[in-house]
Amino acid sequence: ARTVDSPGAAARLVVDTSGVTTFGGAVGANAALDSVTTDAPGSVALDGGLVRTTGAQTYDDAVILGGPTSLVTIADGGLTAGGAFDGVAGTLTLDLGAGAAVLTNAANDFGVVEVASASAVTLVDANALVLGGAQLSGMLHVTAGGAVTQSAPVAAATLSVRTLSDAGAAITLTDAGNDVDAVNLQARNAGGDSNVVAGVGYVDADDVTVQGLQTSGAATVSSSGTIRVDADVAAGSLTIRSTAADIVLAAGRTLTTDGAGTTLVLDAARRFVNDGATLVPGT
Repeated sequence: ARTVDSPGAAARLVVDTSGVTTFGGAVGANAALDSVTTDAPGSVALDGGLVRTTGAQTYDDAVILGGPTSLVTIADGGLTAGGAFDGVAGTLTLDLGAGAAVLTNAANDFGVVEVASASAVTLVDANALVLGGAQLSGMLHVTAGGAVTQSAPVAAATLSVRTLSDAGAAITLTDAGNDVDAVNLQARNAGGDSNVVAGVGYVDADDVTVQGLQTSGAATVSSSGTIRVDADVAAGSLTIRSTAADIVLAAGRTLTTDGAGTTLVLDAARRFVNDGATLVPGT
């Protein structure tokens, strides 16, 4: 398959068709394009495994990945997608430098998403999602209709994960190499307005602030650093464990376990500091 490269100075590529456009080879592998823009309606099949630009990539068509695919911006360009991504054929890797990505079509269906670099990424997936590792300077925000798991560590300023499923969709992010400053984890019903029974687990390598934790299932947060709880927390049962430092509960917060016979465990290796939070264990 032939590749598409810039002829000399970086050029813009605009795809304006209502049909199917197929890139059988890499785009910008040898000479990065300035930008890539596709229109709607229609679809774009990325079969070459790479789209590389200096600036922005905008996909308003539906996008179908033919296999593992890297979307790369080498001068901190952003990535936006109004169309739905079909990414189950292989890992989607986002390598955007200081650029940001917004992929929020409700019909997106990714298999594995890896963020090699970005300032911020917002992802929506209709089904289950595997995070194949992430390196961000800002927030990674994920909303999924199925379970969210990981195959490599996540590093970000803020990690926000919400699952939306009436049947309950677990969040399992327990790689010991995770390193985020703040985390918000919620297992909610499809409408997003009430908790459901689904396990939530998170492990961090360093200090972390819990900015949200909502589920009717069992929830566990563990770290070797200090864990600060700075949000109301509700779970079927709750364990917060610092294996080498402190647990700090911020003033005005409420920690609730909402089932009969449930447990509320706060296990700090050094100090437990309650600055004025309210504990409401189940009975």
